Amino acid sequence: MVRKQARLFVVAGAILVASCGGGGGGGAGGNSPPPTPTVSLSATPASLTQGARATLTWSSTNATSCTASNGWSGARAPSGTEEIGPITATTTYAIACSNNGGTPVSASAVVTFTAPPASVTLSGTITIPSVTQVDGDTNDDDATPTPNNYYTEAQRLPNPVVVGGYVNDAGAGEDGPSFESGDRDDYYRVNLLGGQVIELISADTTAGYLNMDLITSDRRLVDSSAGNAKVHQLTVPASGEYFIVVTAIEGAMNYNLAIGRSGSTAMASPLVLSREFVPGEVLVKTKSAAAGGVGAQKQSQVAGAYGLARQYGVPGMHALMKLSGQSLQVAAASKKPQVQTKESEMSFESEQARLKWQTLQMVQLLNEDPEVEWAEPNYINHALAVPNDPEYNRQRWHYEQISLPAAWDTTTGKPSVVVAVIDTGVTAHLDLTSRYVAGYDFVRGAGAGDGDDDDSDPRDPGTPSTGTYMFHGTHVAGTIAAAGNNGQGVTGVAWNASIMPIRVLGVNNSGSIEDIIQGILASAGLPNRSGATPAQRADIINLSLGGLGSCSNAYQDAINRARAAGVIVIAAAGNDNTDRNFAPASCNGVVSVSSVGVDRARAPYSNYGASVDVAAPGGDTSVDRNGDGAYDGIFSTYSIREGNTYYSSYSLLQGTSMAAPHVAGVAALMKSVNASLTPATFDSLLASGALTDDIGPAGPDVLGVGLINAAKAVRAAATTPPPVSPQLSVSPTSVGFGEVGTVNEVTVNNSGGGTMSVTGTTTSAAWLSVAPVRTGTNGLGTYRIQVNRTGLAAGTYNGWVEFRGSVGTAVRTAVLMQVAPAPAVPNAGQQYVLLIDSATGTAVDEVEVQARGASVDFAFIDVQPGTYELAAGTDMNNDKFICDEGEACAEYPLFGEATPIEVTADRTGLNMVTGFYSSPGVATAGSEAPPAEEKKGFRRLR
Repeated sequence: MVRKQARLFVVAGAILVASCGGGGGGGAGGNSPPPTPTVSLSATPASLTQGARATLTWSSTNATSCTASNGWSGARAPSGTEEIGPITATTTYAIACSNNGGTPVSASAVVTFTAPPASVTLSGTITIPSVTQVDGDTNDDDATPTPNNYYTEAQRLPNPVVVGGYVNDAGAGEDGPSFESGDRDDYYRVNLLGGQVIELISADTTAGYLNMDLITSDRRLVDSSAGNAKVHQLTVPASGEYFIVVTAIEGAMNYNLAIGRSGSTAMASPLVLSREFVPGEVLVKTKSAAAGGVGAQKQSQVAGAYGLARQYGVPGMHALMKLSGQSLQVAAASKKPQVQTKESEMSFESEQARLKWQTLQMVQLLNEDPEVEWAEPNYINHALAVPNDPEYNRQRWHYEQISLPAAWDTTTGKPSVVVAVIDTGVTAHLDLTSRYVAGYDFVRGAGAGDGDDDDSDPRDPGTPSTGTYMFHGTHVAGTIAAAGNNGQGVTGVAWNASIMPIRVLGVNNSGSIEDIIQGILASAGLPNRSGATPAQRADIINLSLGGLGSCSNAYQDAINRARAAGVIVIAAAGNDNTDRNFAPASCNGVVSVSSVGVDRARAPYSNYGASVDVAAPGGDTSVDRNGDGAYDGIFSTYSIREGNTYYSSYSLLQGTSMAAPHVAGVAALMKSVNASLTPATFDSLLASGALTDDIGPAGPDVLGVGLINAAKAVRAAATTPPPVSPQLSVSPTSVGFGEVGTVNEVTVNNSGGGTMSVTGTTTSAAWLSVAPVRTGTNGLGTYRIQVNRTGLAAGTYNGWVEFRGSVGTAVRTAVLMQVAPAPAVPNAGQQYVLLIDSATGTAVDEVEVQARGASVDFAFIDVQPGTYELAAGTDMNNDKFICDEGEACAEYPLFGEATPIEVTADRTGLNMVTGFYSSPGVATAGSEAPPAEEKKGFRRLR
């Protein structure tokens, strides 16, 4: 139990009142006034347990008597001690002392005991993003189930959508409503558009595995994704109404299902029905294949066991096998009765499609055999270009918003340009390892998490957070310089620049100013406590960290030194939704970065005000304005930790921590075209508006001089910038209205050079309209897109708005809208809100809420004063922990950036955003980081 605390504050001071002596009897000089008394009063201890006692100590000079008042009373000697208490409420103690000679002179001192109330109330709101839905029948024994186990029970979904769900085979998973009988299939019904991508993310591929089927409304299987994959993705072949079926092939697992506008299958399961392969043929490698003839014999044995016809095999390699009538019987017999029933009710578009599906089932069955090293279909390949960086689609909104593609026409960065990421450190990552230069670890003490103090290993062991590990520095580094054109993952702003990882934040996600300062000095190539300096100093420093308060002298001195060495220093403005100072962003010479969302408006959490210099995309995960089936966060490199093994991954986060690296990356592009760019020149260009788009009132405002524009910045930095033709651009390039939205705004700009104007707009459908809202005489600026559902039949609608310019090519914003008989209500399911003791990390109180609708209120009553954190989440697998992988999760004030709350009085307005945030990691292990204490999510109390 947290003990109630009373705090004691001492305000020591003397109030001096002096009178000059007047006449007196006959002496020429009169009487001198008595010496001025002094008095002091203090209390011990300075912090009291509620109801405890304290000792008052006072002393005086030039006084003959004292009088106590307020919390005590009566005459007192000129000095002494006295015990008081028990302390039960705020009390003021005063003492006045005087002397008796001549005119009295007195002094007083006041001691105020502040005893917090015995208990307080904490309340707030959980916001549910409009695209959020939850599986109707999870394993949570406190949730009210709505079965969705068959076509006739299929759960209706809006589009776009993010769904959190749970499935399990009978007898698998945690004890709960579905443990004994199983909840093997979740059926969803939704209107889809041709070309949309459906993505299923499995929470834990070690606990079982899932399949996903796409079935037409008349129950024809059109596509399927099979196999033990972290990510399953299917592309909708044609517009219409479909069933999406998520199936637990074995085990039990949370999952996230997302439907959006665009995506990629690069990280998805290779066992996809629509992928081209030879029907009925399977490539199989047995574990003894390297043993020559013995290997061939084993191949024949495996083929016989499954009724396959072995065509040929290469010693030490694989064999080609064909399905037969016998093998189909073997495959069918291996399936459980309910699976056989389900499959018997499905039809196929052709016999070839049926044989392809049967081939996938056989591959899946073979891969479960301990004698088989791997099995896969006989794929067909063509001489087609494969797009690089397949997850760039997830980054498009925030990169196009800052005109980054136009900047890449000039430069993608240079390895000689080094950006120091002063943060939690970084992990080995497929998209980052080639970008790292040597860094340093300055985290000391218990929070280091790697068993040592200062060292040359800046790897991040992960910050334990609500059931998983956070990798803040890795996410920041990916936005700056994740490798581009490497055929995997994401792209950094300056994808050929270098990253210097400097670890200054420990496993508790915090660090001392001293450690941070040492990181600044070291990265700038200046003397520091490590005694080491890099072979090449950093050109840019990114600080996605800080705290409320003015810039300290120590911070300012280190920043001054770094700037004098030629380093551009960039920092996050903070996530407190305030205009108060936030350091180090508010230090002189630091580029302070605020955050905006898809709509180019200030994100609801972002700090603002006079100390902010510039805005950049930081995301807002409470919405999906562009309709891509994902919350509007920043998508970047991440990691998944399982024990002491780390896997390259990717994740959505939001915050000014995510906005700052966009600006750092742009600075790296500028430095790549102009190696002599100095901090002073950067400041001058920024102040002049040469690097930004004005997104608010004309001139500097609470978000600084505007939104960073990469194309403008590169041109401004170039010593001899090439001539650039005008080119119209629109941001965002897609908007989603869901089932209830009616209005969205987009911004039309000239992302090229020269001058141009908007000459016209066109919409693709009568239900779409567009009108200028805030535009200049050239027509550039903000436009409002509006939809009208009147008279439209239920279904999903796809359209576009086109903008034409006086020169260059026209641009379009794609529009996605639904008309539903009854609009879907956002639903994040049964949520458990935990009040967590910040010191111990354990929950001390819990309230349950139904996270349904736009938001839901919560309150903790009778809370004892102390320091706490807030988290909320689902427990779909019923393991009595919230926020497991795949479950909805919220933290105050932002997911991934929990902040302790000092509670001494009632608190309101503690607002959080919940959502399903599974990471689509790739199953390729990175090198192990130093071990840290493994921690699961927060345990529920009930």
